Amino acid sequence: GDVDSTVLLRLRGAKEKTKPLKLRVKAQVKVPDLVLIQKEIVFKDGEIGKRSMCPLTFENRSDVEVSVAIDLSSHPEFSLLFPSEWIDAAVASKAPKISCLDQKSKAGLGADGVIEDVFRHMRFTLGKYRRLKVQLQFLPQVSGSDTFELPVELLGIANYPSIRRVVKTTVRKPKFTVEPESLDLGKQIIETTKKTKYVKEFVIANNTDREESWALYF
Repeated sequence: GDVDSTVLLRLRGAKEKTKPLKLRVKAQVKVPDLVLIQKEIVFKDGEIGKRSMCPLTFENRSDVEVSVAIDLSSHPEFSLLFPSEWIDAAVASKAPKISCLDQKSKAGLGADGVIEDVFRHMRFTLGKYRRLKVQLQFLPQVSGSDTFELPVELLGIANYPSIRRVVKTTVRKPKFTVEPESLDLGKQIIETTKKTKYVKEFVIANNTDREESWALYF
């Protein structure tokens, strides 16, 4: 919209009867038209330790630049993925301007086998009529369900509805069984300094139709 207003300027140190200066201010304000294409962000049937991804596509449909920030610092199971070569190419004038606001975590291997850089707090600027696609990665550590609002904001405009989205996650409990449920090692009297074997057997079963990985720590 258009702004047409008057600003009063009072000079410091001037006499009390001195009239304030009137400054007319006129401006034209353009509200950007930014949308997040995905209407739903849902991670269902997740598995602990197994990552899954959902695309986030931002489209600037206006003739002005827009700056967007995403801060996943409060959600450590989530991160943003950008192909490394794509970030290097972003210095080009036509590419989105990207700024990392936190330390980059270690690189990961994308679904297509391309090495990607992982971030949790990013800011990027989209030129007019430009589009940016990133990947939201989910790497669950605990089972259960969760719902939260995607921490994304259009800089300079509070509560921008067209990019507000709810993230929903469901993580299944591992379908492993261990028999017996506990191992009682009991007592053993050592009568020699030689190594003595003391064996207890237990069985781990995978009750799914997928290959699973597990680790045993002592």
